[in-house]
Amino acid sequence: MKIISMPALAGAIALAGVIAAQGAYAVTGDSGSRLPEVTHQGSAIFLSGGIGLDESIAMQRAARNYSLEMEFLDRAVPRDEYTANVHVKVENAQHAVVLDTVAQGPFLLARLPDGHYRVQASQAGISKQQDVVLKDGGPQQKLVFVWPAA
Repeated sequence: MKIISMPALAGAIALAGVIAAQGAYAVTGDSGSRLPEVTHQGSAIFLSGGIGLDESIAMQRAARNYSLEMEFLDRAVPRDEYTANVHVKVENAQHAVVLDTVAQGPFLLARLPDGHYRVQASQAGISKQQDVVLKDGGPQQKLVFVWPAA
């Protein structure tokens, strides 16, 4: 599923920021932009989405409240495109699965306990994995997964 090109989204976000700064339209969780539903799975709290401009902006603004941000892209010419329906599995250092879901959009935000994690993202039979360390009070971590053009 192709969502929206990155430059188009970046331009739209910049425009929304200018409009908000002028007071004509504020983009917050309370004023019309929509965040997907927050889900709990064991100790993990997460949400995924970002389809459509309003939801993409809301997800990017909400990211600062989560310890882990994931972004999913398909390599495309002339520019990469956001993608969805990515199977995401997160395991802790003891190899226990703490999150197992299918991303409903190009972004997945997760709040997980401190620790070392292996994140596996799979789409169209191709799996990619990255390791990440989350620390309380530490910086938010961002993982970007990119798949080759189909």
